[in-house]
Amino acid sequence: RCYPWDKPEQQKRPLFDYYRKLIAIRKENPALRCGTFRPLLVDNDRDLYTFDRRSNGNHCIVALNRSKEDRSLDIPDTHGAIELLSGKKVTGREATVPARSAIILLVPTSANR
Repeated sequence: RCYPWDKPEQQKRPLFDYYRKLIAIRKENPALRCGTFRPLLVDNDRDLYTFDRRSNGNHCIVALNRSKEDRSLDIPDTHGAIELLSGKKVTGREATVPARSAIILLVPTSANR
């Protein structure tokens, strides 16, 4: 059934806040709504899936981790990217995806530097 958006007494507040954050990130980044889609990594052995989305100067990379352990990824051209869920800046090519979680990177382009 649908999530009880209009019934606060039925909501699990942390889950509600997480979905609101995801919705805001999607609204703020056109690439996540209508951009080109390109798989970057499908690694069933490590339970990782990573894809690239681009639209008119907006570039995002999404990495999903299904495993019970944190996973590290080498993602080229992401120096200076911002991880949108945590707000942290990526300082190198390597990113860590927490266990059973995801990261969404806003990658600097000439349009969003």
